[in-house]
Amino acid sequence: MCGGSLGTGSADMPFRVGKGFLLVKGVPAQVCGDCGEPYVAGTAIDRIDEIVAEVRKIGTEISVVSFHAA
Repeated sequence: MCGGSLGTGSADMPFRVGKGFLLVKGVPAQVCGDCGEPYVAGTAIDRIDEIVAEVRKIGTEISVVSFHAA
């Protein structure tokens, strides 16, 4: 959004799942070199949706998972 150039990287992304919290670490993303804002591709979003569904089933209050290990 700031107009900076994007480069390949990763991002840690927080989510609220029900009354709990989930942190997905190492999500592949294009990251702005100026402001650090991550832009995540559709395939990564699909995997995040799967991770959120798994965490929702478990019902934990706080979860931290690695994108690649999940």
